[in-house]
Amino acid sequence: MRTFNDEINKMIENYFSKIENEDERIEKVIKTYKFAIDKISIAIKEDLDKNIWKLRKENKLLEKENSNRIKRVWRKVFDILDKIIKITQESMESYSKEFNEKAAEEHNLTYHAIRTIHARVVLCFKECLLLIKNGYAEGVTRIWRTMYELTVIALFIKKHSDNKLLAKKYIDHIIVDEYKEEKIFRNQYNIAYNYTDKAFKKLEEEYKAIISKYGKSFENDYGWANDFFRATTFHNIEDDTKEKNQKPYYKLSCYTIHGNYKANVNKIGLIDDTVILYGPSDYGLSVPCQNIAITLNKMNTIFFTIYFSIDYIASIEAINLYLDELLPLANEIQNELKNNYYI
Repeated sequence: MRTFNDEINKMIENYFSKIENEDERIEKVIKTYKFAIDKISIAIKEDLDKNIWKLRKENKLLEKENSNRIKRVWRKVFDILDKIIKITQESMESYSKEFNEKAAEEHNLTYHAIRTIHARVVLCFKECLLLIKNGYAEGVTRIWRTMYELTVIALFIKKHSDNKLLAKKYIDHIIVDEYKEEKIFRNQYNIAYNYTDKAFKKLEEEYKAIISKYGKSFENDYGWANDFFRATTFHNIEDDTKEKNQKPYYKLSCYTIHGNYKANVNKIGLIDDTVILYGPSDYGLSVPCQNIAITLNKMNTIFFTIYFSIDYIASIEAINLYLDELLPLANEIQNELKNNYYI
């Protein structure tokens, strides 16, 4: 490709070198390059369009080879994760059937809020499973970050459930989020996003009413917790819950979503940082596997103990038994990969 590019440059330079007027020469060179680029880009597109089935077949074969290799190495860990989500999903469905009606009768908004958080954490876990089984450790880390934040928030809401307004304010904050989101699109692009003009006017009235009800600070991102802090941030909430065991991993996960140089070169899927990772890897899955399993069961513990039942305590403990197997096993596999690399 580079040789072809050099030859094209030489041809264009030689062809137009006889034109003495510099402005005319530059104009013709630009037009020639544009013509060449247009032709080449069309040719590339037409070639891909023509051979898409062949390309897709090749990609699927490569993906299958990568996936099979990763599964051979991490099969025992993946089996445990599958068992953990199986217990969780069956328990959440049974728990909801058993207690949804009771919570509704009691107008238990803490139950309702935490139930929605739990469902989202379960969904995140399933997304992580897909990424883990295909060797995308950093993608898992980014989604786990969401799992962690949600679990901390659920723990905070449950801890302060004696404050009858907290769960309601958490739920009511959707009005603030919806209003801000719609306003951004209307201000930036001058278009309606999710609301017609009539519906947006009603939303704006609801927004003003909710701010009047809960105070100016309610409009902030974590304004629903404004009874507890002067200026609420996630870190305030995190500190209040004393959730610190996974905090260092949370801090590390923040690097993976921001535009810093560290995240470009220090990839958890790499043993040798002299190369650049832009695809799957069988290395680096230990911590993501451990984090998502630990956080999921923390969230299970928060949700399944709102109403006491021995069945669901047993489910939590069964997962803890699997965690006792998973944590050292994941470390063992990771270390073996690293040791074999340097042999």
